[in-house]
Amino acid sequence: YRERFAPGAFARSIAERGSKVRLFDSHQTRRLPIGRAVELREASDGLHVAFEIAATRDGDDALELVRSGTVDAFSIGFRGIREHAEGDVTVRTEAALMEVSLVGLPAYAGAAIAGVRSQSLHIPRAVAQARLTLMNW
Repeated sequence: YRERFAPGAFARSIAERGSKVRLFDSHQTRRLPIGRAVELREASDGLHVAFEIAATRDGDDALELVRSGTVDAFSIGFRGIREHAEGDVTVRTEAALMEVSLVGLPAYAGAAIAGVRSQSLHIPRAVAQARLTLMNW
C-alpha cells in the first residue's frame, strides 16, 4: 500500500472510542469479536494496543495461534477522515479506528504482535492480554 498514518492520526478516535475497539479474526466483523481494547495509545513508533481476549473457544484458539507463532500479525479496519498526498503516497492525518484483526498476512510489514502477557503463569489463557504493535509511522 502506498499510504502512511501521520503521528496523531488516531488521537480523536482513541479519545472517543477507547475500549469500544474490538479484536476480530481476519476482519470477520459479522462474527462476534474475540477481544476488546483495554489500552490504546499512540507513540513515536506507532499505535500500541492491548486487548483482553474473551474466555471463549475462539478467544482461546486465537491466543494459542499467537503463542505458537502461527499468527504473528494484525491488520486494522479504519475509516479515513483527513488525508493529503505526498508524491504518490497518501498520508492519513486523521482516521477512525474501527477494529483490529489478527491476520496471517498483514498489509504493512511492521504490523507485528509484540507478544502475549499475563499476570501470572497460572492465569487462564482466556484472560491473558495480547499486546499488538500497530503500524510504524
